[in-house]
Amino acid sequence: MKTLKSREIIKTIAREEEVSIEDVERVIMVHFEFVKYVQSTLVDRGKGYFPSVRLPKFGIFYVPLKSQEKLMEVNKRNGTV
Repeated sequence: MKTLKSREIIKTIAREEEVSIEDVERVIMVHFEFVKYVQSTLVDRGKGYFPSVRLPKFGIFYVPLKSQEKLMEVNKRNGTV
């Protein structure tokens, strides 16, 4: 749910750039769609490959090392590696 403040910012950007509100929202959401794509399709759990994604001025999305190690232990126990 968008807050009132974020909605105002989106409207201001749309007005200043002379684009629709929907276009501004799509530009914002494409970043999260990219992170979702990388983390859902490029991960190789069997080999322990979990790529991180850095979004400039926003943050880094990654699987913590402890979580990676625990998943690898579970995979070995279950014989899925």
